[in-house]
Order: sequence, then structure tokens, then C-alpha cells
Amino acid sequence: MIDEAPEHRKGVGTLLLTGACRGEKHALIPAAAGDLAAVYRQLRFEEIPLSWYRRVLTPIRGGIRYLITRGGKLRLFSPFRYHHPDGVLSGTQDEVIVEAEPRPEVIETLAATVRGGDDEAVRPEWTAETFRWRFFHPRGPRHLLLRHAGDPGSFLVLGAGDHRGLVAGRVIDVFCSRFEAFRALLRKAESVLRRLGAHVMVIYSGDRRLDEMLARLGLRPDSTRQPAFFFHGSPRQRFETVAFRGSAIDFGLEAILTGQRGEELRSDSA
Repeated sequence: MIDEAPEHRKGVGTLLLTGACRGEKHALIPAAAGDLAAVYRQLRFEEIPLSWYRRVLTPIRGGIRYLITRGGKLRLFSPFRYHHPDGVLSGTQDEVIVEAEPRPEVIETLAATVRGGDDEAVRPEWTAETFRWRFFHPRGPRHLLLRHAGDPGSFLVLGAGDHRGLVAGRVIDVFCSRFEAFRALLRKAESVLRRLGAHVMVIYSGDRRLDEMLARLGLRPDSTRQPAFFFHGSPRQRFETVAFRGSAIDFGLEAILTGQRGEELRSDSA
């Protein structure tokens, strides 16, 4: 993932961009707009359609907080602290199972399902080790796993953190082959995020299938167009079809640890 300051987007800036990618087989630029997008097109990076979705979860409470923080009163609110309210984590009898520390065999099943996707799309190639490291490492940001009890390969990963004065819940990653399972997972995600205190749910998508399922649920992408780009070491190479979500970049890392693990991390960092 690369980015560049506005003053370096022309002339020598193009040399900096190509130099940053030199030696890489592929590099993802997760979003670019305006003059910067024009530079990537000039450099013949592969352009990927990108969609951003936003669903307001608490219109009144979130709207009031947004207006207050826009007025510079952010200090009136305590930073988001991740915790498990009663009823968030679920039992194995529920349609959608919510877990904070999934068992190793569950992680292995989900990683294997993603690797065996039924299309030709290029996507993050999770292993059990990298899946655990990205989402559920004891020293990392806290995430929740939502998985469908009747469809073991369907899952959704949630994160939450402060963003521009609001508590934003993010769908960090999702994999579903059936729309019915996806609908159940997303409805549960909204319920969980409300209980965590989130004001808005945000979804980042470079995945055509995800876009189609969100459209069936009535969600429409934001009007602001910020395409993604791929650099390829071979100028003739193209991915054509990709499937990536927020897990491909740093979304979800804004989560703040709390409880015993958080105290241990702060002690180690002191």
C-alpha cells in the first residue's frame, strides 16, 4: 500500500511512486481521487472499481454526537473502549455464532474456505496462521468473528473504533457463498455493533459479489468515487477480477484494547 503527499504528485513525484514499487510483484493503492488518480492512470496502473458503504445505526445519538464533535468538542467524549456487553457473544445454538477467540480448528476451516473460493478472483490468501495473526492475536486489536451455524464456510469479521468523532464499526472481512447466510450475518453484525456503542457501520469493498449482495439488501455505495489501483511488476499483467475488503489494508487496526490483555499491552509498551 502506498500514498503520497499532494506536493509530490507530479514530475518528480511520479519517479517516487515508481521507485516505491520497484522490486514488488504487486502493490495495492486502496483509494485515490482527483489528480492523484490521474497520475496512477498515466502510469498505467490497473484501475479497480471500489465501493464505500455506510449505514447509520443510531441516527439520533450519532447525529447529535457528530454535530458536537464538528464544533470542536471532541474532548467531551471518552475514547472508544472495546468490551463485551452482555448478550454479544453467543452460544453454539444460535443461527449466527459470535466469538472473540475462535478455536484453532474454526480458524483453519475459515482460512481453507477462502483459499478454495469458487471463482477466479484474486483475493488475500489466508492461512490459519495469518488469519489468526491479522484478527485474533492476543496482542493485536480486538475483532469479533461472526459465523453462520448452518453454513460453516460463511463468516464476517467486525472491528470498531473512533473515526472522525463517531464510533465506527467496520466489516473488515466477509466471505459468503449464499445470500441467505450473508443476510443473517449482516443483520447480526448491525445488532452487535449497536450493543458495542457504534453509531455507524462502514464497509469497504473491492469485491463485485459483495457489492451485489449489499445491493440486494438495499445498501447503495457512497457517491464519492475513489478507485483503487494495482501496480504490477510486469506491465502486461492484469488481475481483471479481484475480491478484497478492508482486511487487505489497515482497516480494523484502530480498535483499542481493554481489559486484562489491554493492561498487559500497555505495561509492555511503557
